[in-house]
Amino acid sequence: SRRSIQQALIAYAFITVPSIRSTQLKLNLHLITAQLAFQKGCLAQGGACFRESFRLIEGLEPLDESCTWFRDYTTSLLSTLLAIPDEDESNKLEFFRLAVLAINNVRWTSISPIQVIILLEELKLMNLMKQDKLPYNFPGLSGNNVLYSGDSTFFTEIDLLYTRVHGLVLYQIQQIRETGQEGVMKKVQENAQHFGILLE
Repeated sequence: SRRSIQQALIAYAFITVPSIRSTQLKLNLHLITAQLAFQKGCLAQGGACFRESFRLIEGLEPLDESCTWFRDYTTSLLSTLLAIPDEDESNKLEFFRLAVLAINNVRWTSISPIQVIILLEELKLMNLMKQDKLPYNFPGLSGNNVLYSGDSTFFTEIDLLYTRVHGLVLYQIQQIRETGQEGVMKKVQENAQHFGILLE
């Protein structure tokens, strides 16, 4: 059947991507494969791509401020995760939480505006999670906003994660101010304003 062929192609992509040497390319290809899997309703295959992506992120060498690709990648990754439902309702926000944990544990050679902007992006998407209607969905696939409609514990999980990430933002801002990096601070403030995030 057509669905079987699609599943086979997605599985083939998943098993061949590890043979590529570039971690950056592997991350991008896993993300594209996951997006295709969710477009075709292949939830298990999409989830497997995400789990492998989190493992690759955790193994990244220290990044520096020239690694703008990482911001672009994390924006696409987190935006994709916004639109998919959890695999297990007993483990709310599993994929998003694992992504945030992996991303925020990446080491940086020095304080970079990219690092703080990624944190702000996480906060922006968590704000969107609490809306009754998401800005986008995969065809035929309801997001967590539908899965947990009216479930107060879902919003509690979002708030807890938001608080932790917001704390990281404030810590980074303190470090930036202490080191007198006015240019970095200006970029952070501009992005916080753009995302509607309070830096207090």
